[in-house]
Amino acid sequence: YFNNRKNETKHLLAVYEYNRFHRNFSPDRAVLDYFENSEKDFPENVRGKLEQISSLPFYEMVEAFFSMHSEVLDEKENVYVQAFLDIVLKFSTESSSNALDFIEWWEDKGHRKALFSPDNQDAIRLMTIHKSKGLGFNAVVIPFMGWDIDHKPNKGPILWCRPSVEPFNMLDAVPLVYSKSLNNTIFKNEYLEEKLFTYIDNINLLYVAFTRAKNRIVAFAPKPKPLKDNFRNVSSLLWHTMEMPSNDENFVSLNSFFDAEIGQFELGNATSVEKNVNLEDELTFNSEMWQSIPFDNRLKLRLSSVGFFSDDGSREYGTMMHEIISQVNIIEDLNDAVEARYLSGEIEVDKKEGIKQHLHTVLSIEEVSDWYSGKYRIINETQVLHPKFGFSRPDRIMLGDNEVIVVDYKFGEKEDNRYNRQVKHYMNLIEEMGYKNVKGYIFYVNNKTVQSV
Repeated sequence: YFNNRKNETKHLLAVYEYNRFHRNFSPDRAVLDYFENSEKDFPENVRGKLEQISSLPFYEMVEAFFSMHSEVLDEKENVYVQAFLDIVLKFSTESSSNALDFIEWWEDKGHRKALFSPDNQDAIRLMTIHKSKGLGFNAVVIPFMGWDIDHKPNKGPILWCRPSVEPFNMLDAVPLVYSKSLNNTIFKNEYLEEKLFTYIDNINLLYVAFTRAKNRIVAFAPKPKPLKDNFRNVSSLLWHTMEMPSNDENFVSLNSFFDAEIGQFELGNATSVEKNVNLEDELTFNSEMWQSIPFDNRLKLRLSSVGFFSDDGSREYGTMMHEIISQVNIIEDLNDAVEARYLSGEIEVDKKEGIKQHLHTVLSIEEVSDWYSGKYRIINETQVLHPKFGFSRPDRIMLGDNEVIVVDYKFGEKEDNRYNRQVKHYMNLIEEMGYKNVKGYIFYVNNKTVQSV
């Protein structure tokens, strides 16, 4: 309906579902109300909400739609609503954020999705026999024990046979439809082999079904009609087994536990199994009414640029220069570092060359030129984690053969004793790591001066 608001049929169905869901109308009354209502539309307040929701991105639209109906949602359905939202989110991020694509996928594959309940939950788990392989359950119910042992007539597979009788052996392979008529042909052996394997597969399936229960199993096998082929399905096989007496002492006589009049086989005592309740293992949480925080109020942007902008809106000169130098390991890196800031729009074209020349001059002064010569292994702007003091972030660490140099850049004109304490703290951290001969410096870039700590 959101994708085609002008379609009258989809509009009718949408209003019908609203009346059924929100007003608890019966199906007849919901349809009647639509045609008796002159507007043939949602209530006015609902129309406004739907108009707003339909313009949202796909996932936000679905979540807002559920939020709109949160007051009438059953709390027991919360887990299904949340699971559906997870499916929508995964589809929109991995495949497409188009509602029509999702609906097509949902009708084709998505509707088969199911929730897996915890093993200790007091609930019934529905699954096929194939999916139950390797699993065990205290009690098992098998409601439909009537599957065929052999392939259904006219629905058998294609058998690729190699004829061994002349003149048919001139053919490499012959495709034949599996049917009983092959029993009277030269392909009898191939037919019987396929039949044997089909019998084995279906009897193995019966074995899997009967071996899943730990304490109790209840199975329903309809009584077969008398036919020439007594073993067309597993139901006829079971009934024949129950009705057949056994005098062999080495086997359990199933016939002794079978009541032919009511068609019931019962073996063992149906005693209650006490459940070991451990309150610590069965903590539950009451989710109450399903809630959703509007997307606009859910996230707040954390502006990493706070403090980087001056009153006139331009980037603070010192901060930008600091970031440029932090990208320079050797003097040859300077051009690329400035170019990156120019391409990002932070440096104007008429100022680019001036900044390059200025920084090249600053980094080439005698006191620091050796730092950018390639002599050291450089670690720029890397956090150091201390168990007591937390994170610290020196501007530049240079590892040499017999020394470690710590440098902190400052772009202000005024020297401050706090800077000395800061660099001294960095030096102590590095010494605690086991490094010897640690030196520290404060580099006042604008003043072209270096202060030893």
